[in-house]
Amino acid sequence: MYASNFVVILFIISSVKTEEFFGNFTSRLYLNAFEALGETAFGAEEKIGRNIDLHELSFYVYTSENRGQETKLDPLNPVELTRGKGKIFFFLHGWIDAKKLNPWYNELTNKLLGMHKDARIVQIDWEAGSFQDYGLAAYSTESIGRHLATLINILVIDNHVPIEKFVLIGHSLGAQICGWTGKYFTKYTNQRLSRIIAFDPAGILFSERSDSRRLNRNDAKVVHVIHSDGGNLGFPEQCGTIDFFPNGGSKQPGCQHIDLKNPLKLFIELVWCDHFRSFDYFLEAVNDRKLLVAKQCPNEEALESRSCYGTEVSLGDLETTREGIYFLETNSKPPFSKSSGRD
Repeated sequence: MYASNFVVILFIISSVKTEEFFGNFTSRLYLNAFEALGETAFGAEEKIGRNIDLHELSFYVYTSENRGQETKLDPLNPVELTRGKGKIFFFLHGWIDAKKLNPWYNELTNKLLGMHKDARIVQIDWEAGSFQDYGLAAYSTESIGRHLATLINILVIDNHVPIEKFVLIGHSLGAQICGWTGKYFTKYTNQRLSRIIAFDPAGILFSERSDSRRLNRNDAKVVHVIHSDGGNLGFPEQCGTIDFFPNGGSKQPGCQHIDLKNPLKLFIELVWCDHFRSFDYFLEAVNDRKLLVAKQCPNEEALESRSCYGTEVSLGDLETTREGIYFLETNSKPPFSKSSGRD
């Protein structure tokens, strides 16, 4: 996939005046993404990069009282997270992404605060690490996970916040950061986090690593994984306690449309669309367990043949403790749930 699509996009984009078409900021993002994608497309390699310092990370807290106005958190003195009885959700974006660009942070924040009035949402910005070529960004995930584990450790040990309150949600490399957080938290406390929700965890480089160096089922009591671009940008195999494989886990319906008049849309459709579907599906189903219901598969062979008729669980179920491999089919555009009646 990578090389052929990249060459097509490169040919098209070479004829576009990117500064004029996208504006200064978007142009910088686009070209950085393109440079990084090129490195990935033609064979990413493990690299020794740099550890991200704590001061390079930003933590923004949202509550039902201040939805439109964030509070910046001091990770060494996280008093805002010691108040209240609700769950604490940490969000972690993926590669060549940032809080100000993120396509799912705000929508999921609003949905979760609508469901849990006493929850606190922490949107984490690790732009300093994500805007590197892929191999270097992958290296940086461990240090970010270590910082987050230290923050949670402060809350649990020093402030007696129950472990059950914490839910980590990450996309792509952000999902791998969640895995590192779980590993370091267990190392520090000999306990496991309650729940990780992984949107299409990054597969490039990580699929070749041992469990100890990537997201795995032991990183939390529940590791809830949604695979949407497996074998390409996403991790191709089961890696959680419960793994959802919508449409088989790759090549999502509706992601193959090409618009030659819009290079940015072309870039997203060919490269990112399948990878983004993981959080698109979750956003649709998170506040309605009757949507995007998956059926358990007895084994991987049944998943491949789409012969799955077991226990039913919604892909958006925030409370599930079910385990195993789950399959569902979706529509090609919103609403994605087949129960919506759209073909």
